[in-house]
Amino acid sequence: MPTKEDINYSILPLHMQEGMRLYLERGIPTGDFLHHILSNNFVAAGYQADDINQKCLWNYCRFLYNECHPLSWGKEETVWTWLKHQGFVGLEVKEGVEYSVGYWMKFSVHGLVTDRFDHLKPCFMFTPSEPTEDADEVPIYCIFRFTRKEDEYITEPIYHWISNSKVWFPGPPVKEQEKTS
Repeated sequence: MPTKEDINYSILPLHMQEGMRLYLERGIPTGDFLHHILSNNFVAAGYQADDINQKCLWNYCRFLYNECHPLSWGKEETVWTWLKHQGFVGLEVKEGVEYSVGYWMKFSVHGLVTDRFDHLKPCFMFTPSEPTEDADEVPIYCIFRFTRKEDEYITEPIYHWISNSKVWFPGPPVKEQEKTS
């Protein structure tokens, strides 16, 4: 999984590199063109593109696939979550916050399967196993954030595993997923 130090921006047009770097590293919003690129909406991006970017759309595909963190692009919701978490800054250590992978069943935490970490990266490296078919209830794997508030921790699911796609998706699972997963 790429880190902010690994990203090679040289594949992008020179006048677009800084905007992409600020988005990825600090979650700073981009202009419409880059937002469409990051949201995987290349038709809208084509309409927003200047003359240089119209000729470089394939380079953006290569850049997203080969250089970008998978949680930074894809769907519109993914882009908004990356912005909300302030890009790579959101993946770094924060005082009083811990993360762990665990089971989510009936809208509550049912157990943790990893240690607690002070940053998100180890959680993203975890690949959940497939649930057994004979299970009465299928758990949904989630990455949980534990935030210390005075003498207690507030626990919330911030990503959930989509087993069909083999990807962590931003936000808690929705009711329909819990029924069908």
